[in-house]
Amino acid sequence: MLDEAYIDFSKQESYLSKLNQYPNLIVSQTFSKAWGLAAARVGIAYANKSIISLFNKVKPPYNVSKLNQDAAIDALKNELIFEKNKNTIIDQKVWLEQKLSELPIIKKIYPSDANFILVETSDANAIYKQGRYEEASALFSALKDNAPTETYLAKVYHNLGNSLFKQQKLEEAITAYKSALRITPNDEQTRHNLALSKKQKQKQDQQGNKDSKQDQKENKDVEKKEEQKENQQQENKENQQKKNEEQQKQPKEKKEEMSKEDAEKMLEAIEQQEKDLQQNLQKKKVKGKRVQVLKDW
Repeated sequence: MLDEAYIDFSKQESYLSKLNQYPNLIVSQTFSKAWGLAAARVGIAYANKSIISLFNKVKPPYNVSKLNQDAAIDALKNELIFEKNKNTIIDQKVWLEQKLSELPIIKKIYPSDANFILVETSDANAIYKQGRYEEASALFSALKDNAPTETYLAKVYHNLGNSLFKQQKLEEAITAYKSALRITPNDEQTRHNLALSKKQKQKQDQQGNKDSKQDQKENKDVEKKEEQKENQQQENKENQQKKNEEQQKQPKEKKEEMSKEDAEKMLEAIEQQEKDLQQNLQKKKVKGKRVQVLKDW
């Protein structure tokens, strides 16, 4: 069985072309490395049909979920993206080899067809210890400025870490510090945040004070605008009230003027009614005389 997990990074030719030549050969590949699908846990086995049939007899049913199958198929459809990412990793590996070769502590860099490299150093134990000391120092400094106060257990871990650090027991001290902070060994972001220097924190505090002053200024401006707005609203209210009072006076005077006009119209109507009555009476008299004449006739 030949494992070709890193074949995509290698300059060597894959053994897939020799499956017909060797009936008992099994070549395994994976989507976990160059394809970037480690969490999907999808792999491939290439072999003779008789060997694959034996695999199918012992493998669990539905050992690859539908979602993981879809992820692998989608990755295969984006071959251009795969090639671009793979070439970027290879270029970065070459760059890293060049930079490491410039360091005096590096004695040898071994050839690599994978996405990682193996190096030999002058004194690996001392370098490792120095690195762990620097990490422990960073955690010690971070906790010194921000000692955990949430739980009793966190305080115990913090004090234990300080004691171990003083005894140069760096591995134990780092573990205790991380337990106090409830972070995992691979939490690079948290480690980076904890390693912030005091100057950076002071700068952040200064920026915070600056922002606070800016906020105060903005609040004052807002309050001033609100006060101006209230004064304007009060002035508008007073002006509206005066206007309403003036409007209330105007209809009264107009009503008095209209009443005089109505009186004159009423007089004219009365006089017209009298004239109409007189004309009606006159007509009735004339009509009565005619009736009497006809009767007499």
